[in-house]
Amino acid sequence: MARHNEIVTAFNNISGCYEDGNPEHKLLLMEIFLKVSDISNEARPMCVAEPWVECLLQEFFMQSDAEKLEGLPVAPFMDREKVTKPSAQVGFIKFVLLPLYESVAAMFPEIREPILTPVKRALVYYTEMSDKFEADKAAIKLKEQGRRISLTIDPKVEHPVQRLQQTVSSEAPNTAQLTVTPPNSADSATSSDEGGSSEADPKEVKLTLDDDIDESKS
Repeated sequence: MARHNEIVTAFNNISGCYEDGNPEHKLLLMEIFLKVSDISNEARPMCVAEPWVECLLQEFFMQSDAEKLEGLPVAPFMDREKVTKPSAQVGFIKFVLLPLYESVAAMFPEIREPILTPVKRALVYYTEMSDKFEADKAAIKLKEQGRRISLTIDPKVEHPVQRLQQTVSSEAPNTAQLTVTPPNSADSATSSDEGGSSEADPKEVKLTLDDDIDESKS
């Protein structure tokens, strides 16, 4: 793979003027077909290809783990802390596999569909997996950074919230004391002959506040 780009570029340069009697052209063509065969995993059915991807990633991760223990430099695409299966496959297919297969298909149009269709299907498969992975990661992050309360108050509607007072302590630094008084509590007194009380009892609940609350406004 160290000479991958060099070989593909050289092949592209001669693909439009290939001469079967030219030894250099024939050698380059054989090198290209060896490369196509060598990294052809994604051209196979997904049920066959994906388990081999798992094996390859485990090999990469084991090597990078050993290199870290020895204090050696680690290739980014082998680092388990930087790579996921979908991200690795999307990058590999986009920047390595498809350019190579497109070059071969340009010279041999009859094999375009058999070699490109499964590779493009694999790209869609891993792109969707990558999108889901990122969405799940974002959801987990939001959940971990949660504890945000949004209160939308319509000034035209009488709301039961009378007072919100933030209580800061070492035991519960983000706890708020919320005193709730039922609407129209001042007018809810009933006569003693109806067995009513002269004042509604406030209700208190404890809420967890967002870390971004401006304490100067409390």
